[in-house]
Amino acid sequence: MGVSFLTRGRRPDAPTVMAHRGGAALGPENSVGTLRAAAEAGAHSVEVDLVQTADDQLVLLHDHVVVADDQQHWVRDLTADDVAAHLGHQPGTHLELLDACAALGLGVYAEVKAAGPDCLDRLVADVVERDMVGSVCVASFQSDVVAHVARQGVLDTSWLFWDPAYDPLAVALDTGCTFVHPCFDLSPELLDVMDGRWMERLWAAGRGVVSWNTVDPALMLRMAEVGLTAICTDDPRVVPAGLAAPHGGD
Repeated sequence: MGVSFLTRGRRPDAPTVMAHRGGAALGPENSVGTLRAAAEAGAHSVEVDLVQTADDQLVLLHDHVVVADDQQHWVRDLTADDVAAHLGHQPGTHLELLDACAALGLGVYAEVKAAGPDCLDRLVADVVERDMVGSVCVASFQSDVVAHVARQGVLDTSWLFWDPAYDPLAVALDTGCTFVHPCFDLSPELLDVMDGRWMERLWAAGRGVVSWNTVDPALMLRMAEVGLTAICTDDPRVVPAGLAAPHGGD
């Protein structure tokens, strides 16, 4: 087990480039149609959000709710067709995501916003069926989602978190996840805290660290210095020349 676009257990030689929300600056976010633009812009992988619907589909959508007629509707209570009716377009599915990324040579960082065990099991099975185990990492803010997938021992997993007071290694050990993903977007100065022991103890335990989303080239350079394994960005075009690993990862 081990995805080719993410390094763990050591400082990466260079970070790879992860297109946030599929490359939100390049086209409609979380859209299968934007993936080609992300690949052409130099992304090694795409971060895409998945939410379970009432008819047990995993659709490409950032939020747990959709808003229609000034009312919020939980996606879990809607069928995929209901979601499409509220959005005005049909959201992509995890199968379309996997097939498109396989064709484009992109890794998949699947951030699961909400899904039950059966849906997660089907996601893992569909990845295995497509022989994409080395190309997919399942991520979530929900530790139960991360732990459920990690227990299967098939796919790499990643835990996202906001609070800098968390001990990421303790949670990684408790959930079994292979990567941690701090979302310190509003506090980039925390890179100085992460530099050194914060990162080294994760590497020593066989883990890796994914960056939060940024379009700031100077911040990307600092992230690379600290040793983050992937630079997550809405716009892969702004990654400084020579910063990232060659396409295909490390």
